[in-house]
Amino acid sequence: MSSVDEFERLQPQTFGRIREITVENSAEGAMRFQMILATDDPADARFLTLRCEDVTSLVLGDVHGGQWCVLTAADISDRQWDGLYYAINDVEEEVLSLFCRTFTAEVE
Repeated sequence: MSSVDEFERLQPQTFGRIREITVENSAEGAMRFQMILATDDPADARFLTLRCEDVTSLVLGDVHGGQWCVLTAADISDRQWDGLYYAINDVEEEVLSLFCRTFTAEVE
């Protein structure tokens, strides 16, 4: 199963409330991005954590805690961009877009 298929299986549209965003640069210069999203249901304690490695072209709009976003992931490997295989975008408020080499998502 591809990373995009695994991401879609988690039903990311259910987890849209932004809880935390972290951006780090490694000593080698690679950028890492992490976003933690919650549901709108106060009885649902689950979170979706998205982790992206070797991030480029990161665009973050006017993001504030509790903001809603709807993330999509697309396989862009057919474009043959050097080391970039995925595009992650917010299609709700358009506050996030990035390209990355790898990404993982999990519900906790």
